[in-house]
Amino acid sequence: LVELLVKDNDPGVRVKTLDLLASKGLLEWGGVVRSMTGDKSPEVRVKSVELLERCGSAKEDMPTVRLLLGDKNGKVRRAALGLAVKLAPQELQELCLKMAADSDERIAMTALSHLKAVDNTDAVTDGLITHLRKTTNGCGNFILDHIAENAPDKLDRAVSAAIASRDQGSKLRVIELIREKTVTDGIDILRRLAKEKDAEIQGHAHKTLYDMASDDQKDDLAREALESDNWKIRFEALEAISKSKAGYDLEPILPLARDTDNDVREKAIRMLARFDDQRVFVEILSSLNDVADNVKEAAEELLKSGPDQVPVLKRYAHLQQGDTPLWTIVRFRVDAINAWASRIGGELLGRPVVVQQYRQGVGRTRKKPLHGVVEIEVSDYAVTSGHPFGEDIMRGIALHEIGHHLVDIGVRGEK
Repeated sequence: LVELLVKDNDPGVRVKTLDLLASKGLLEWGGVVRSMTGDKSPEVRVKSVELLERCGSAKEDMPTVRLLLGDKNGKVRRAALGLAVKLAPQELQELCLKMAADSDERIAMTALSHLKAVDNTDAVTDGLITHLRKTTNGCGNFILDHIAENAPDKLDRAVSAAIASRDQGSKLRVIELIREKTVTDGIDILRRLAKEKDAEIQGHAHKTLYDMASDDQKDDLAREALESDNWKIRFEALEAISKSKAGYDLEPILPLARDTDNDVREKAIRMLARFDDQRVFVEILSSLNDVADNVKEAAEELLKSGPDQVPVLKRYAHLQQGDTPLWTIVRFRVDAINAWASRIGGELLGRPVVVQQYRQGVGRTRKKPLHGVVEIEVSDYAVTSGHPFGEDIMRGIALHEIGHHLVDIGVRGEK
């Protein structure tokens, strides 16, 4: 009957069968229990490991237990570690060094707690550092904490291993340890981590660099960070530069007025407003037509604030028409061109055309219209920069983008 029940298709039945063997004192059926350690259900494997403790022997069962320490299921590995420590205490150091780098937090913490009781501290620490270098699963931070507490003289070696690994958790913990000033050469390590591909590591490393660096170092770091692929880092760099005691120059900030991220664009135009330079007026004026509301609102706020806040406005005061300032006139011109392009596009394509500004290039359009609406993006730079044929250029760009839908994307009326 038992042999039939342990082969039942329902894992719940198989678990209850093992419980029955235990409750009836039938654990002399050790062969059945051992066979169930390879069951396809993790619940059955966990139960079999628990019962194996009561009927197993180190000589006979440790090979199976070692295999279970590499099981895909965390609960099975936890049960196997508990059993391994009891069946083979003489192997505790070797087993726990391996499991200290486990992806399951509870397993890693259990293994490290066992290692605290081992007298051979140097060998344990060296073993942990070796495993730390190979860790990829996020639990290297627990190893770092263990070494910081129990072998602080070897923490620098552990940090070197952690930053050479592929484990994100280890690298984030290294940054925290540097903040706690328990690591030597912290600035150099942060510079290295600031170049990591992972955005979270980059961001934490840059922020910590700003917090720890001297004023001169902060300025250099921030200027370097303006080139980052991560928009958050570019934004934080602008924040740091805006607070610099040494002030800042126009040139590094100007390109960010057309950044791909709207928060970066807003911050950039607010920082540029202090400069009396024609290019500043062009960027703020162009920002009035930005696709993002926060950038539009910031631009309008700056243009309405007057020359005391935006000195370059003095240059254009004589061009206003009556009470209407130049920036309002130019805005009307851009809006009129967009409306014209939308109307012409609708007539040519037979479906609605939405026109909006493109700040990062000349023009582009979607290949596949969304819900039947054609979306085109057109730069207004030719108009806002005061080019003598600016309006014609902008219309030409719009027609070019509309033309894509007539020629290489589709024809009138086609879905």
